[in-house]
Amino acid sequence: MITHADMTDTGQYTCVAKNYSAETSIEFSLIVEETDKLMAPTFVQRFRNTCVLEGSTVEFFSRAVGIPQPIISWLKGAREIMPDYKGVQITTKSGASTLIMTSVIPSDSDWYVCTARNSAGVASAKAKLTVERKCHIIVPFQ
Repeated sequence: MITHADMTDTGQYTCVAKNYSAETSIEFSLIVEETDKLMAPTFVQRFRNTCVLEGSTVEFFSRAVGIPQPIISWLKGAREIMPDYKGVQITTKSGASTLIMTSVIPSDSDWYVCTARNSAGVASAKAKLTVERKCHIIVPFQ
């Protein structure tokens, strides 16, 4: 156990466990960051509640800053949105992230959350997407 870790403790380590009948080990890297150089994520740009008609394209954009640079993830309700999800494109670079959804349907309506996370903390921004059905007027033939 390393207590009061400092920058000199950064490196490769091996943990070995053994008993009379067997031995196993695992190697891992430890990176110690200077606490005076850490900054928890904070959002400098947030997306807003949006209401659209079904079939529309929706674009949510957020930008977060922090040291080290935050890792961005997106949620629909409580479920993480994966970049390969059909009709969804997520682009993230340098703390800026865009979520684009094409041909949205009413079941896409929900709270969307953008989470920025680094070793100093976590921040979240959220907004409600409402997708309304298109109104179809049927005129009887005369």
